[in-house]
Amino acid sequence: MTLSELVVRGLVTLYTWLTQILRAILETTLFKAEPELAERFSDAFTIMVTLTAIYLILTFFGGLKKIIKIILLLGWFLLIAALIIAKVS
Repeated sequence: MTLSELVVRGLVTLYTWLTQILRAILETTLFKAEPELAERFSDAFTIMVTLTAIYLILTFFGGLKKIIKIILLLGWFLLIAALIIAKVS
């Protein structure tokens, strides 16, 4: 197994682990009444948490900060809008 394969497997494992943790947190807090919504939104939360972490790292290094910021703001807005729509319907 090459180094790149190990890195990819590690990142996938980390992503899966983070998704499962966020799903458990969402099931016990925000979506206590509707735990199926936790599974539906846990991947989106994982992506947004990951992008937020990247953004915070980039604030120290500059670079693509503006592009990531726009994606991040749009992503959070769409995620919150989807949550509201799912709760209302």
